[in-house]
Amino acid sequence: PTIALTLIGVGLALAVSQWLMSIMTILTKSKAFETQMLQLNKYLYDSVTVPFAWTLDPHYQESRASINRFGLQGMDSGTRKLSDAFIDLLQSALSLIILLVSLLVVKWWLPILIFVIGLISDRLQRWQHTFRANHRNAIYGDYSREDYAHRTARSETASKDIRLYGFSATLTKHYNQATNHEEQVNADISRRQFWQESSIIILNAIRDFATYFSLLRDTITGALSIAGFTYAFNAVSTVSTQINLFLTSWGDLTAATDDVDAVRNLFSTEDAANVNTNSGTAQLPNKPLPITFTHVFYRYPGAEHDTISDLSFTIPAGASIALVGLNGAGKSTLTNLMLGLLEPTNGTITLGANPVSAFSLDQYWQYFAPVFQTSDVFADTVAANVAMNKNPDTAKVNAAIKSAGLAADVAHLANGIDTQLTHYIHDDGVALSGGQTQKLMLARALYRNAPVVILDEPTAALDAIAESNIYQQYKQLMRGKTSIFISHRLASTQFADEIIFMKHGQITERGSHEQLLQAGKDYAQLFAVQSQYYAKEEAADAQ
Repeated sequence: PTIALTLIGVGLALAVSQWLMSIMTILTKSKAFETQMLQLNKYLYDSVTVPFAWTLDPHYQESRASINRFGLQGMDSGTRKLSDAFIDLLQSALSLIILLVSLLVVKWWLPILIFVIGLISDRLQRWQHTFRANHRNAIYGDYSREDYAHRTARSETASKDIRLYGFSATLTKHYNQATNHEEQVNADISRRQFWQESSIIILNAIRDFATYFSLLRDTITGALSIAGFTYAFNAVSTVSTQINLFLTSWGDLTAATDDVDAVRNLFSTEDAANVNTNSGTAQLPNKPLPITFTHVFYRYPGAEHDTISDLSFTIPAGASIALVGLNGAGKSTLTNLMLGLLEPTNGTITLGANPVSAFSLDQYWQYFAPVFQTSDVFADTVAANVAMNKNPDTAKVNAAIKSAGLAADVAHLANGIDTQLTHYIHDDGVALSGGQTQKLMLARALYRNAPVVILDEPTAALDAIAESNIYQQYKQLMRGKTSIFISHRLASTQFADEIIFMKHGQITERGSHEQLLQAGKDYAQLFAVQSQYYAKEEAADAQ
């Protein structure tokens, strides 16, 4: 009767626990999916809100790619496995507690033996877990290289070169090298996993031998009835199965917890950086102020030399400045420093009487209207691409498009400024030509109506004469603002109030076009070389 009542009680308890676990599994799976989607959204959002310099750091990018791979992406990510492992662990733990208590009726030392073997097995699992975590560091770079290969293969801008120059084999080679190295490291982890699991199997065999030997001996000597032996044998067998499930769930939970912790630590670090970038309280007036660089240095992450070296100069409020120099002179880096996208390695940048750090970056960025050499047309309407928000001012959008010379092109579109651009989201989206895109970027800058306009080689794909004509148009539109025109070609410099010539990260010449020609230095020599081509292009146009 005692054994019968015990079996009935154990059966009922297990049935109730299984029913409760089923309900909990449904609820937690739904919550896990919701959590994963929210975290993936935050991962994407943080990628465009963290300091711009972080995006240039390969170590940060590799770490971020690895954390995303293990913690967020897919059904086997830490975020999704955490709840499943917890439910399995809880279910196994409840079953074990019930079964171990029932074994006390048979032999008091059986639960102790099982518990000790379980502790040793857990130590072996921790040893394997540490080995796995350490070896993951060796394949951080593989994930970013695989991601690069995927992005490049899907890129519209790269697809022509890949096909015409036969680069697909090289791209595939890089991808295979990364995946092969990842496979080798995972093979090492799997081999260690095999020895860890084999050791646990041996421990379980020792436990089972000691248990079953004791039960058989007691049955033979009459100390234990046949019914008691049958119950004890089945209970021990069930406990062994539940112990294995418990250890597996515990290992999965530990690994998933570490992956989720890595995601949380990443988000915490990125959130702290975003708070720091918006901690300034100084107010910006809606008028041009002097911009001053004082002994500014900048070196990119991992670089051996400074890109900007001991740079000191002032851009007067409302001035029209042409920043010129050969490729690699540091012009774009200087622009990124001025915009607050990069922080100086040393030195200070001030706007008016305040250093840039005195302003919140969100407010500081509103002070500038940049047009970059390569700018993206986003998958949204023409109006949204000009206003860069979801609630554009229609009158301002139309005025900016008209000033940029894009009004006639937009008028021919099916829905005017409400026409969708690109094919990424809308099948009926429109793809703009290169010239139309350049005008759209100008309209974007005009719509912002910021005190400072920066044109960072937005016309690099045009010929020198066309570039000069467009810059002349820009100058008319930028009256009353500080305007900075950046180019490595000198056809666009003559209309500027002042020209700054950069070489090897430093300002080597500064003055008007006539003054720099009279000086006869690098600017004059470069202008003499380029002017030969301008004359040829003018002659060709005349014919």
